[in-house]
Amino acid sequence: MKFTSELPCFCLFAVSLWLSGTLFEELLRCRLVGELLVGLLFGNLSVGTLLPVDKTLIILAGEVGVLGLVFEAGLGTNVYRVLKAGPRAALVAFIGIIVPLVTGFGFIYGISQLKHIQELDSKASTGPRDLSENVIEAVASGASLASTSIAIAVTMMKQQGILETALGTLITTAAMLDDVVSLILLGVVSSLGASS
Repeated sequence: MKFTSELPCFCLFAVSLWLSGTLFEELLRCRLVGELLVGLLFGNLSVGTLLPVDKTLIILAGEVGVLGLVFEAGLGTNVYRVLKAGPRAALVAFIGIIVPLVTGFGFIYGISQLKHIQELDSKASTGPRDLSENVIEAVASGASLASTSIAIAVTMMKQQGILETALGTLITTAAMLDDVVSLILLGVVSSLGASS
């Protein structure tokens, strides 16, 4: 891999991140929105435009940045506060898992049932169908909605100056619990999907 051809693009990306972050910080007090927009723009540029086909350097920088944010959040987290927030954070995480899981499942499963009814009405149905595929698809949709981005939550709280408060600890702890349960659920669903 040649980083020499990607270095100018990476520098353009870094400067764009800084400029958009600064602009959105001044306008909306939300630096992250500008940075996300630049990420969307640079991530979706087609071949032959500003970015080379291989975006390895930008992806690597993003992964290192997320690891740094999570590490920084861990350093700034008081274990005593986390334990104190535990029951409340567990309740917040439970609600943050159940509501999106049920909503995502219901929406996707409902759409698949509606599609099946329309097939039956149009006589295009090929006979009875296996519902397990639809259930796995619906659970996967709900589980993907249930996971949070702890890196984004930490960034937003840090920018607002509430990361080290009781509320920040509650949100961080709930997001950690939410992510752990969601990742386990997604792992189970993906293994079920692979076996079907």
